[in-house]
Amino acid sequence: MLLKRNRILSVTLAILMLCTIFTGCSQNVFKSVEQQQIEQEVKESLFTNLNEESIDANNIMSIIEELSSEKYLGRLPGTEGNRLAAKYIIDYFKEIGLENPEGLEDYKQYYNQKVLFTNSAPILELVNEDGDKLKEYNYITQFSPGIGGINVIKGEVTAPCLIMDDVKQYAIGNEELRGKILLIPDNIITELNSDLEKTQDYSAFNWIMSQESGVKGIVAEIDLRKPSHIQKYFPVSKIADHIDRSDKTKGLIQVGCNTPYFNEIKREAENGALIHISVDYSVEEVVVPNIIGVIPGTDEKLKNEYIIISGHFDHVGDNKDGTYNPGALDNASGTAAMMEIARILMENEVKPKKSIVFIAFNGEEELLKGSKYYTENPVFPLDNTVLINMDMVGSTRKPLFVMDAMLEENKLKDEIYKYVQQFGIDSYNGRTNRSDHTHFEEKGVEAITLIQPDEKSGYHSPKDTIKLVNKTKIKLIIKPLLYYLDKNAY
Repeated sequence: MLLKRNRILSVTLAILMLCTIFTGCSQNVFKSVEQQQIEQEVKESLFTNLNEESIDANNIMSIIEELSSEKYLGRLPGTEGNRLAAKYIIDYFKEIGLENPEGLEDYKQYYNQKVLFTNSAPILELVNEDGDKLKEYNYITQFSPGIGGINVIKGEVTAPCLIMDDVKQYAIGNEELRGKILLIPDNIITELNSDLEKTQDYSAFNWIMSQESGVKGIVAEIDLRKPSHIQKYFPVSKIADHIDRSDKTKGLIQVGCNTPYFNEIKREAENGALIHISVDYSVEEVVVPNIIGVIPGTDEKLKNEYIIISGHFDHVGDNKDGTYNPGALDNASGTAAMMEIARILMENEVKPKKSIVFIAFNGEEELLKGSKYYTENPVFPLDNTVLINMDMVGSTRKPLFVMDAMLEENKLKDEIYKYVQQFGIDSYNGRTNRSDHTHFEEKGVEAITLIQPDEKSGYHSPKDTIKLVNKTKIKLIIKPLLYYLDKNAY
C-alpha cells in the first residue's frame, strides 16, 4: 500500500513539474515580440561608453540630506539659505572639475525676480472682548492665509464673527456683514462656486471682497479630507506674481481653516468669541543666480550640440514659526540626481563628443523664473539644445511621469520614455507646464521633465524630508538617462 502511494505521489509531482514547464513556455510564446526584444536588451550589456554601476546612491542621498537640512532653511530665493545652497552646488562643480561657461563668473548666471517673504508667522486665534487670547491655531496644519489676488498681505484685524450658512446672505448691500469676520462653511463655498460658474455674475462676490462692504475678514472652511486634498496640512505658497502692485495693507484678510478647527471656531463664535487674524508678508525684488557648469564636447562638430541636464534647487523657505520647508523631494532630489550624473561623466575615462551642460535652476517655485531667464538669455545656443529636467524624483509612492508641455513632436520624450520602460520603471507619458522644461519648449527646444508628483506626502511643507526619497528608486531613474547619454552624446 505504502509503495503504491509513493508511486502515485511521484507521478503526481512529475505531472505538476511538466505543467509548470509548459505553462512557462506558453507564457513566453504569448509575449509580444517587442517585449521579448526589450527583455533581451536588458539582459545584454546596454552601455558602451558609460557604466551604470558607477551610480553612487549614497552620494545622491548625502546631497539631498545636505540641501534639505536646517542650514539652508528651505532655500527661498533672496535668503541666506538660497545663497548657501548655490555655494554648495558651485563647490561641488569645482570639486568634480566642471568647466565654468564663458561669460559667467563662478558658474553664476544672475537675474532679477520678485519674491514673497514671510516676515513673521501668520496668526489665527480666538479672543474675548478684552483681547485676551482664548485659543491659537497652528499655521499650515490647521490654517493658512489666502495671499493671492486681492487679499491683504500685511495687517491684522480683530472682529466678531458672522456665520454665512445661507447663500442669501451673499447679496450686495447686506449691512449685516459690516465690521464682521465671515465664517464660510465648505458646502456654501461649493454652492457659491457652482452658481458663479453657471451665471458668471461676480458682482455680489466682488462687493463683499471690497472695502465698501465693510467686511473685515474671511475664515473659509477647507475640508482637507476631500479627495482633492487628502492631506493634513496646507501647502505653503510663495508666488509673488500673484500679488499685484496695489496697496496690500488695506482691505479684508482671508484665511482657510481645516474642518475640525473651523467647526471649533464656529462653536466659540456662537458663544461670543472674537477672531484675531494677523499676516505679515512682503514682496521684494532680489538678484539671484542659476548655477551652470559644462563638459565641452570633444568632437569638432558635435561639440556645438548641447544636452542640458537640470533640476531646480530653490524651495519655499522658512515659516517663521520654528519650522521650515526642507524640500527634500521637491527638489533637492532632482538637483542631487543632476549633480551625480555630472560626477559620473567627469570621472568617466571616455569624454562625450557633444557638450553636456548642467544647470541648477533658481526661482522655479516662483513661476519658473530661473529657466525663463535662461531661455531669454541662453549661455549656449538653443537651436542646438535638448533639455532633460528632473523635479521630484525618488518617491516610493508615485510612478515616474515623463512630461513635456506642448510640442506636437518631441523625439527626445519618445526616446527617454522608451528607455524608462526598458529599465522596468513604473511610468506614464504625460504633459505639464509646471516645471522648468516649459519655457524651453516655448522656444522650440525639445525638452522634458522626469517627475514623481507626490503632492500628498509633504509637498511644500515641513513634512518634505529625506524620508520621502528612496535611494534605490532614484538610482534606477538615473539609469535610463545615462543610457540616453551613452547612445547620444558619445
